Amino acid sequence: MRVRLEERAGFVIVRPDGPRLDLSSTAAFRHTISLAAAESPRAVIVDLGEVAEIDSAGLGALMAALRCIRRYGGSMTVCGLQPAVREIVDLTRVHRILSIRGTLDEALAQEAVPARCH
Repeated sequence: MRVRLEERAGFVIVRPDGPRLDLSSTAAFRHTISLAAAESPRAVIVDLGEVAEIDSAGLGALMAALRCIRRYGGSMTVCGLQPAVREIVDLTRVHRILSIRGTLDEALAQEAVPARCH
């Protein structure tokens, strides 16, 4: 899995290119999150629009990402959940912990303070 890191309108966007966020792909995801957090962002958006499946390792990677970003004083929003991913997130009640928006545009609009990357 390739994970893209980009900046848009001052926000750091992390985009795994799918199709699965699982044990075999979480290393690349965690590495990219570490890079994003090291930039001292205040707002990171994880766009899972291309991820069709997620397992417990993928959920663990999302939770680790949230902890990492919060440790740097930032916030994380997840968007673009496909139906199967949304179902797992809801069943595991991870939606109670993560900030989730339907689309990237909604995530960008809900974030009040954009990130600054150096």
